[in-house]
Amino acid sequence: MILIMYYRVENRTDRTVGNVASQVTFDDIKEAGRILHEFLDLSVLNAKLDRRAKVTDVMSDVTIPAVGLLVNKKVREIFDQHNLMSHKYYPVEIEAKGDILHYDFFQPFDEKNLDSYIDFEKSSFEWRGFTIESSSVKLYSYKEYKEKRNTRGICDDIVLTDIVLKNTFSKEWDVFTFSPIRGGRYFFISERLKNALEANNVSGIEYHPVTNIRFQEEIE
Repeated sequence: MILIMYYRVENRTDRTVGNVASQVTFDDIKEAGRILHEFLDLSVLNAKLDRRAKVTDVMSDVTIPAVGLLVNKKVREIFDQHNLMSHKYYPVEIEAKGDILHYDFFQPFDEKNLDSYIDFEKSSFEWRGFTIESSSVKLYSYKEYKEKRNTRGICDDIVLTDIVLKNTFSKEWDVFTFSPIRGGRYFFISERLKNALEANNVSGIEYHPVTNIRFQEEIE
């Protein structure tokens, strides 16, 4: 059995991007903040480069709450050559030192099919929060996940700690997320895509190996 390696992608915040947590700031924060748990029809979003930030292939921002990446044309072309889960690109124009840079916010999302991807019964979940002690919780579906987490306040949540994927989950996918489930709200990529991004010297991101994703066949 060949084990598939996945990585979690995160924006860099070190000197390579200017030692900033957010390289860009959106002009209309409210409009950008609407991008979350659905695909929207939005006009071009406008943003400005932080005066301390460096221009990179992938830019960071703290306004858009959805899982995704703000990417330039080079990165979009690399993505489009790979297998992606349901997704949407939102055009963004960034004002940077008198120039206009054309980027897209790439959002992968497929909440309606989470039951087809995740084996909830075999996966591991925990209650975590400020008002309760951490404890395991048994779940059998995404519907049950939503129902149980809604019994608590905003300070407590159910976290997906060990992910078991059904055999119906496409092993060909190079980009995916399990948003909005906490613990699954990450930008996951395949090793194949990681290699392509590194081969093209894509800047602005870092990769973290994922060790808590398995397939049903690996545990049966």
